[in-house]
Amino acid sequence: MKKYLMTGFAAIAFCAAFTSCSKGDDIYDPNRTPTTDNTNASYAEAFIKTFGKPAANQDWGFGTAKASTRYGNSGETYPQTHGADGSEGSGTEGGCNMNHNEWGDPDKEFGGWKVVDPLTDRQKEIVTAYFQNNKPGFKDPQWRHFFVQQVYGGGTATVGQTTEGITAANSSTYSSENMNLLTVGHSHIHINDFNKGDATTSTVLKTGESVNGGATQQDQVTLMVNIDDTSCFGYHETGSSTHHDNKAGLASWKTIAAWAVDHGYSDAYEVLDDGWNRSFLGFDLAIKEYDEVQLSTVAKYTDVQNFNNMMYAITGQDANGNDIIVPIKNPGTQDNGWQTTTVSGYDYSDEIKTADNKTINFITANTNQYVADGDPFVITDDSWFYSYKDVDEDHKNQMCLRLDRIYDLIDRGYQPVTGSAFKTWVKVGKSDGYFSDWIVTLTEAKRISTDPDPDPVYTIRVIGEDLSAQEEGDFDFNDVVFDVALNVPNKTYIKLKAAGGTLPLIVGVEEPQKGESYDANEVHHLFKQGTKTMINTRVSQKPELIAQGVSYADGLDDVILELDKAYENAKDIPVYVQKGGEWIELTAERGVPASKIGVTTNFRWVTETEFIGANNWYPLFTEWVTKNSGSWYQGDNEKK
Repeated sequence: MKKYLMTGFAAIAFCAAFTSCSKGDDIYDPNRTPTTDNTNASYAEAFIKTFGKPAANQDWGFGTAKASTRYGNSGETYPQTHGADGSEGSGTEGGCNMNHNEWGDPDKEFGGWKVVDPLTDRQKEIVTAYFQNNKPGFKDPQWRHFFVQQVYGGGTATVGQTTEGITAANSSTYSSENMNLLTVGHSHIHINDFNKGDATTSTVLKTGESVNGGATQQDQVTLMVNIDDTSCFGYHETGSSTHHDNKAGLASWKTIAAWAVDHGYSDAYEVLDDGWNRSFLGFDLAIKEYDEVQLSTVAKYTDVQNFNNMMYAITGQDANGNDIIVPIKNPGTQDNGWQTTTVSGYDYSDEIKTADNKTINFITANTNQYVADGDPFVITDDSWFYSYKDVDEDHKNQMCLRLDRIYDLIDRGYQPVTGSAFKTWVKVGKSDGYFSDWIVTLTEAKRISTDPDPDPVYTIRVIGEDLSAQEEGDFDFNDVVFDVALNVPNKTYIKLKAAGGTLPLIVGVEEPQKGESYDANEVHHLFKQGTKTMINTRVSQKPELIAQGVSYADGLDDVILELDKAYENAKDIPVYVQKGGEWIELTAERGVPASKIGVTTNFRWVTETEFIGANNWYPLFTEWVTKNSGSWYQGDNEKK
């Protein structure tokens, strides 16, 4: 009898200690804090040492494992009204469905959608606070159809850890109003109605209503359909005509709620868990990328000094050992930039030759460049200066700025603010890294359907390694084994077959939080076994492992999970293993060592602690890894 479990995502903390079945001479150091980076690096090192460097085109068996259908009634695509440029488009072209008044009507050509609810003020408040104090990464949501809703458009005030917007060196301010044309994908498909850090308010037909007098709601929302590339989101910056695709961070509602409850928002889970499984997308304003400040010297004496906006170089010493001080440049007005002039009888240009004919190069900067969020660096410490008396009467006893200290500022990305006598420095052309200047939410769009779900058809098997493998005997790729059905609209079915690892491992949970257990999706627990039980791996019980608390359970029934998301490729189903409280994802990226592999559903997985590339198992595995050649396991299954 097979067991059917409907998955939830409840997180129940537990404090058991877990160990892996790695050998004692692992490359991986068990005393080292098991972070994502060092664990993955250690695993990759051992993988390459064992099998060789993967072929550049190695897709690990997932290249053709896509869903046979996509979402809803229309199969592969769904009609839409506007193309990428805002004009009328064909039904297969990706872009915006702008028919707000038809979305919820199942009888309309551009209708039949489950219309997302508007965000509440409290949701917007919590999400905005999160982005103003955190810097999430970006992970491709891989949704073909999705709603976009406005959350927040920043101003210029300092909030949380960030200053919204940007202030220029000339004190001009730039905010989300300079962020235009919100886009998706590298072809920059415009998310219509989202411009200048805001979105147009529209009248939206509610789910299941008729366009003839049906109930409506007001919302700042757009529906995107048939989108094939969600690997980046961006905006057009109006000040420099630059488009930024690398200034976005994405966080799930669960990630935000976990932070919020620890920072005074006790109702965060209740507020954000509204049934829509939203993700929130924030953008960081960047006016333009500028070249680094140029400051270098090959002169024998390298101190540069500044007197009331005059710059001087020490070019040598006279017969009495006194420094020879020569003026270099005079920074002029904000509008005119840096000027060349004659000061105190010296006629000089952009280059000054020292007595031994060496060249001094000096600070150059565009005084109209924009500066980043955050406080400027103001020089007040006397250690930044030298004091010289023998210059001239006008500058007697004034301070000279030390070049060696300036280098340090420039290495950290700072430039001088014009008119500050080189005492105030700011970062130029750099955004502050907080994605709070413009925030929207992304919600997967699903179709209204009264038809019953079709039966799951399992077409691919995934075999996984829990990142503990460090030598030949550990690469068995049976730490988790499951079959996948991709043919059901709006869902993915998983049939768990085996769990040969002894570390906590979860399937179907996106962005798990450090230190949490996720019992509802932990594979051993789904088989109703403890984490240190090897399940359905046909292993001979080994006394040395039993002494470590390992147990064995073979012949257990499959466990079926139903995920409320239609993944298009089995590779994209999240699988995480927990090491030292850290959840680390199993991956199968093209051309790099993989920790999960796609095979056919008749593949016979390797017995526990056996080597997948052994002669009595799959000796062609190594050649397949390095050359992506042929079928490394077809025809061998019947021999086992």
